[in-house]
Amino acid sequence: MCGSNLKQVIVMVFVSFFMLACGEASLKHAVLDNTNENMVEISGRAIKGVLKGTRVNAYTVSAGKPNTERLGTALTGSDGSFSIVIPKWKLRKLTYLELSATGDATQPSTMVCDAYKGCGVRNARNVEFGEEFLLSEGVLLRSVIRLESGSSQMIANFSPLKHMVVARAENKVGGITWDNINAAEKEITQLFLLSAPLNSLAPVDLLSSAEVAAASDEQLVLAVIEATFLNVGLAPNYTSIEAVLDKITRSGGQFEVFDEQAPTRLTITGLLLSARDGVRGVLSERPQVLASIESALIAELDASGAKKYTNESDDIEQLKLAASQTYSLDLSVSDGGHVSNLAQNLDCTMAHCTTELVENTSFTLTALVDEGFKFAGWSGDCEGTVLDCRLNMDGRKNVSASFVPTESGSILLSWTMPALREDGSPFLEESIHHYSIFYGEKSGMYLHRVSVGAGADGRVPTEVSIDGLTKGARYYFAGIVVDKRANVSVFSNEVVKVVP
Repeated sequence: MCGSNLKQVIVMVFVSFFMLACGEASLKHAVLDNTNENMVEISGRAIKGVLKGTRVNAYTVSAGKPNTERLGTALTGSDGSFSIVIPKWKLRKLTYLELSATGDATQPSTMVCDAYKGCGVRNARNVEFGEEFLLSEGVLLRSVIRLESGSSQMIANFSPLKHMVVARAENKVGGITWDNINAAEKEITQLFLLSAPLNSLAPVDLLSSAEVAAASDEQLVLAVIEATFLNVGLAPNYTSIEAVLDKITRSGGQFEVFDEQAPTRLTITGLLLSARDGVRGVLSERPQVLASIESALIAELDASGAKKYTNESDDIEQLKLAASQTYSLDLSVSDGGHVSNLAQNLDCTMAHCTTELVENTSFTLTALVDEGFKFAGWSGDCEGTVLDCRLNMDGRKNVSASFVPTESGSILLSWTMPALREDGSPFLEESIHHYSIFYGEKSGMYLHRVSVGAGADGRVPTEVSIDGLTKGARYYFAGIVVDKRANVSVFSNEVVKVVP
């Protein structure tokens, strides 16, 4: 029986570990063999154009959030496929998967352009439909799947709409739960009038004639919509897929409100208009695909109260810019960050940027800080130190964003070794393989990890100094212990400290 007499919470200077007496994920004694019934394979494909050489990491989910201890990892192959084999006992009902570019120059992560109008300029070269280009390092796509009882295989596909489902679920009460994932998938399915549930449609590589020929109309409708995420609106803005997905994450999976004077915004209308053009470009022999996208477009225009637009080019031109008056936005940005607004196709990483914007356009500039710097503030037509600044182009605007290097500090963490295992037997010091200390600047979101292994004397220390922290910043710490059989404890309680 787990009771207070067994828990004996061990608290030292900064980090406290629960002894391994209670908890679903406490240290196990069972020996795992390598037979198939004890293993689960997670496999699938990543297609937003085929994503090659990208890193897929798998994590469990608890309390509506991904845990930080990685279950397994894999690289996507030449067709975007991947496979991760994980012991069943490590899994919970939900598994969260994250796909990102590796940043490895020897085995770079790439994407094949599936946008019919091309994928814009990358490394001073215009990328056309069917060409491959490098992806910048950072999180690209996310997915969540559920382990079915008795199953030895789980299918996990990546795509922009799957990513949007996770972002929507995160913003619902309770966070990432299976009910929230299902609700978000239904919302996306209804938004685009998909005739089959989103989670039932396998991805299709639009550049593969064999896959296109074998795919259902419903699969192709979804594939064409997915392709337009890099080519949104009537006048393609060619915003990078990394930037578009980042915006989807930050907006909680929501689209912007339709604005006839800003057709390149990430709106459902703009997405469907671009998808319609894509169908005519690559799938002219599949009229039902075009008809389905037209139906979704008409429904969205009705819902938003926007004017209906037909296939006539003169009508499409009316969507571009209703007003000819523009004003200049002059941006000055110091080293240590950049200023962005995806809706206006703006990402200023240089000392000075200038762009022309339509009169009375309202939008938000966001200051994005590089590692090792902090945001010092705005000047000119923006003021203060809040990262977001709202502007209205009622005249020429001048804005400066300043970033300064952060002063670094350190914190010494120490703790006491756990006393007991789950079954009440002693937890021996010689069984310890390492401790892992997780930390970050938000509660429950630990973006960094430090492992503490055996020293020269063969013993595993119970303290560590973490350097390179921002002075004056508040950090949240939690820890686990791992034994030599790869058994993992529950997380300790969270400890909060301000760097002196």
